[in-house]
Amino acid sequence: MTEQTTRARLLSNALDTADNVAIAAAAAAAGLTTYRTLAARPTETRFILAAAAAGIAACLADQATTQLRRPLRNRLGVPAYGYAPTPAAPAPAPSREQLAEEVASDAAHRAATHAHGLDRSGGSLTEAANWVGSTDGTATCELPGGAHLLCVPSPADPYGHSTRTYLLVRDGEQIRVSSISELVALLDNPTPTRRSPPTTRTRPTTRGPPSAATSPSPSCAPPNRSTARTTSTRRPRPTPPACCRAVAPTAARSTSHHA
Repeated sequence: MTEQTTRARLLSNALDTADNVAIAAAAAAAGLTTYRTLAARPTETRFILAAAAAGIAACLADQATTQLRRPLRNRLGVPAYGYAPTPAAPAPAPSREQLAEEVASDAAHRAATHAHGLDRSGGSLTEAANWVGSTDGTATCELPGGAHLLCVPSPADPYGHSTRTYLLVRDGEQIRVSSISELVALLDNPTPTRRSPPTTRTRPTTRGPPSAATSPSPSCAPPNRSTARTTSTRRPRPTPPACCRAVAPTAARSTSHHA
């Protein structure tokens, strides 16, 4: 402790003592004067009015001494109050990791604050401790059954206001939730299965010989001109040569002779 600091402290204590003495003297003088002036009144009334006058006098004396002694305190380098303000140490610059943690904490608190739109009763979804924020501004809240509630912020408008969208994530599927009753209903029901769109049968477009299903029936089919023309112009069978005709009777004759 330096000599200058000791001197400033002693002067401050002396001035504070003088202020207190002046305030006490003014309050006592006002109270006694009021009590003596109201000698004709009852004792209870005199005490009440004397105390009120003493309080008013103390307040006025405090204000007067503060205004009168302020120039003297400034000249002597003594603070206006009985303690000297300690200089605050400069805060270190925030690191990138610290900023990331603050962004995640801000996302968790904002998700819990906007969750009042889902649950007006202020339940567990509105508690910031149940949310885990991320550096991208989103936050998640774990739910039973392996599901979790995802809070996605929307881009802020020119005035800095943004809304939050809550999605129920379960089995890789995201379902938008607008109330806590809807959330409970989705958790109680099994995961909905997506139906595949109905398939439409298309006829083949390739050209080829008609199949049996598409070919006309024989009774309704028109006559084939090529077939009729082939039947009418069929050639007769050729007659066998003379040697073959001669061999045939001879063989028959020999057969009858042996018989």
